Amino acid sequence: MLGFMTSAGATVLAAVIGAVAVIISVVASLFVARASATAAVKTAQTSATAAVEAARASATAAVQAKLDELKQAQITSVIQQRIDRYPFLWKLCQESITLPAFWLNELSGIWSRGFEDDKGVSHTNLAASMKNDLGSYMQAALSL
Repeated sequence: MLGFMTSAGATVLAAVIGAVAVIISVVASLFVARASATAAVKTAQTSATAAVEAARASATAAVQAKLDELKQAQITSVIQQRIDRYPFLWKLCQESITLPAFWLNELSGIWSRGFEDDKGVSHTNLAASMKNDLGSYMQAALSL
């Protein structure tokens, strides 16, 4: 059939072949562009997610650091107030247990032996509790 083709027929055939090639090229370009756009969107989403996670981690670390700083300041303040007041309390208790008044016998017991509360729970004596609280016998109660 190609041997008997006229020049007009050959021109039409060449135009059809060229058109098919262009259509195939356009379709292939569309697929490549679509795949490229999908990859770009996924990359952008991944980058955005990573940025959000990094910002969240940074904010969490900053908040935790500030909380730790505030806790330390509060503990320091409480310990300083205890250090300032305990000598007076200790002196008051020492003086009170040496006085012979009848009502100080209960204080003397609380000071040296401890006490049992209304629920029957035994508590450490006051002298040891004060020393424990300041860290004399064990780690301070407010330590982290």
